[in-house]
Amino acid sequence: MKIKIAIVLLLLSSCASPQTANISEQAASVTFYFGESSVNTAFLRVPIFMDGQQVCGKTLRHMRYCTESVAPGEHTFASFNKKTGGGKLTVEVGKSYYFELTDQLTLRPATETEAQFAMQRMKDVNAR
Repeated sequence: MKIKIAIVLLLLSSCASPQTANISEQAASVTFYFGESSVNTAFLRVPIFMDGQQVCGKTLRHMRYCTESVAPGEHTFASFNKKTGGGKLTVEVGKSYYFELTDQLTLRPATETEAQFAMQRMKDVNAR
């Protein structure tokens, strides 16, 4: 299988889902995930940046995801360093957004279905 490094913006409302996130009525949820690949990335840790600040702890590891609460408005997202593999997104209150971090460490929009499927076997970096 191909390793997927994914950055996903996500609001999960299903209680049966292991990656369920509750979102404030004044915010949206941003979920980043790092999936599988044919390349050995078990030791790779990718920093994720939102508006120039690191999120997801300090790095996102293989087969992990994290969820961040985001205020509405325009935000910038990047991976690897503050200038690589990202873009801008206007976030609306209560909406879900999904992005995959690819093998090239760039962000690719993903659907909620793709994100939920990929994250079924992953661990939340914020879970203890």
